[in-house]
Amino acid sequence: MEKKKKRLTSAIDVLQSLFENGKSPLSSQYVFWRLKDDWEGAVGPTVAHNCTPSRFFRGTLYLSVKHPVWIQQLRFMTGEIKLGVNKYVGHEWVHEIKYFVEHPDEDSRPFYLRNKKK
Repeated sequence: MEKKKKRLTSAIDVLQSLFENGKSPLSSQYVFWRLKDDWEGAVGPTVAHNCTPSRFFRGTLYLSVKHPVWIQQLRFMTGEIKLGVNKYVGHEWVHEIKYFVEHPDEDSRPFYLRNKKK
């Protein structure tokens, strides 16, 4: 009787393969975590410097943008950003991107509102 040799697989390898195959409910959050960790590698330094991934829900990536002016610029670049993210992930993961300014600093307000009390 021939004895089969079993190869032990580490827990890390098992979990990673579970998350990467897309069948686990946690896989999209794992992919989001990986993307957030290497955001500059996915979209390049200029985009990464001006926005960060905030959350991902049902094919929509929400990006927190530093300044309202950059929202307009990034809207022109949406196709390139989606392409870069999907290429980084390895499949079509992002279908839509939504931009928002989470916490605008005081300097982003018009000059005539800067000295007014809230």
